Amino acid sequence: MPQPFPNHLGLALSLAGFLFCANLVSAQSVRIENQSGEFGFGWMFDHRGTCYVVLPEHVAGDPETDFLLTLRTAAPVANGSATVIRPFWEGIDLALAVARGGIVPRCVETIDRLRAPATARRATRAQLERVLDTGEIDRTPITIQDREYLRFFAGVDTGETDIAQGTSGAFAFVGDAPIGMAIRSDDDSRAEFMRIEEIAMNVERYLSEHGTVFQTSPAPALPAPGTDGLPLLLDTSSLPPVNPAFPAEAVLGQGLFVFEASRPLELTFRIVAEASVGLSRLLVTAPTDAGYGFPRDIKVEFSPFADGSRWFGFGTFQMAADGVLDTGAIQPRNARAIRLTVLNVWGENPVAIGAVAAFGG
Repeated sequence: MPQPFPNHLGLALSLAGFLFCANLVSAQSVRIENQSGEFGFGWMFDHRGTCYVVLPEHVAGDPETDFLLTLRTAAPVANGSATVIRPFWEGIDLALAVARGGIVPRCVETIDRLRAPATARRATRAQLERVLDTGEIDRTPITIQDREYLRFFAGVDTGETDIAQGTSGAFAFVGDAPIGMAIRSDDDSRAEFMRIEEIAMNVERYLSEHGTVFQTSPAPALPAPGTDGLPLLLDTSSLPPVNPAFPAEAVLGQGLFVFEASRPLELTFRIVAEASVGLSRLLVTAPTDAGYGFPRDIKVEFSPFADGSRWFGFGTFQMAADGVLDTGAIQPRNARAIRLTVLNVWGENPVAIGAVAAFGG
């Protein structure tokens, strides 16, 4: 029986693949290391301001314990981290991850690239793309040998570099069009690929429905930001909790704020300080494994006045599929108060918010 690729990159890759010079600025293939120290590959794209990575589910590691990945791009190398999402059914070797960190500015491709043209999908020749530890790209010529409804098989040509170990998650390309993702191998010269049509259908459906039909895997909290959180006091909430056990004040401490999203939710906070402070970052989290919906688009405003007599826009941001909205570092604004408006939500009522934190800079 074909087995998933072992998740470590073999030394069999030759220097021949180095001769292919891709557009390194926009190359979206990434090298992945999971929490168990195993390696594989994936492909990243931007969707509504969030960077996602497509990868085989087994490359993400143990579904009970492994939720974080380390990512590396092609040279010039950028590094980042990612939180794993496993929303698909048992038996399909497919997962997503939400990427953050220094890799995000390099995440410039879109989900539309997964819709390969028919000429590429029918091609009999392709190239298997892998990012080496050095940051160089290896593109190994392969021949499509058998094409089935959900998958195809391809092998390297005689005399070419072997497919080698650690290839799970590497994408096959015809020109710049991805046509499939390597998931298994039955020998060093042949691999099984999930067809790009299957990947596109499932990824697009999930991103259009996440929080409505599916729940993501629980993930550990993000690392604490480099600056101390600003002291906040909740002033008002425009919607009540569904139960006193889930009050709005919980967003500043332990527990959850759970509410019925019958209309947009407004939360206003005062920054406990004697003068305006430089608001430069906002972080909002929500549970994705507790059976609740969670916020989607959140409008963030600030006021330089403690009474909130006048408000200015900080921006409108979308919560990612792992239940995290992180504005990242933004030019500091002098603020005494903050107002969040949850414009819409992912999923059905009731809706939960886990925490709100603001940071100065």
